[in-house]
Amino acid sequence: MSTLPTMALFALITCTTQAMGSSADPTQSWNVWALGYTKVELKQYVKTSIFWCWLATALTMIWMLIVYLPQC
Repeated sequence: MSTLPTMALFALITCTTQAMGSSADPTQSWNVWALGYTKVELKQYVKTSIFWCWLATALTMIWMLIVYLPQC
């Protein structure tokens, strides 16, 4: 069984924190500004952003595995 390179593991770990942590966090300043500008309720934002952030995270992880798995 082969192992993934360090850079691939780093990318898999950081893509989840970047996509979920900064994009879906309602306390980030750009998210607060967008909520105020679009007049979207916080509850609605959380409901819609969680799905899209999980999707983006899953697609990024799949892409990273496609890129780095053949190198193992």
